[in-house]
Amino acid sequence: KGGYEASIVFMICRSDVYSFTPNEESCPQFVTHLRNAQNKGVHLRALKVNFDEKGKWVFDRMLPVVI
Repeated sequence: KGGYEASIVFMICRSDVYSFTPNEESCPQFVTHLRNAQNKGVHLRALKVNFDEKGKWVFDRMLPVVI
């Protein structure tokens, strides 16, 4: 309402992923809260990251969030 935007950001550190989906079977309340937040305008983002040789994370790409 105050002109701000909110986001929930998931950082994914796996090489074999193409999207992010929360595990509804494991925690249905978490998914319910995510949906409620999204319906109220909160952006859901998933960033795929890798680690370099020094152990620092490096952005790879954005992944779709599927809920």
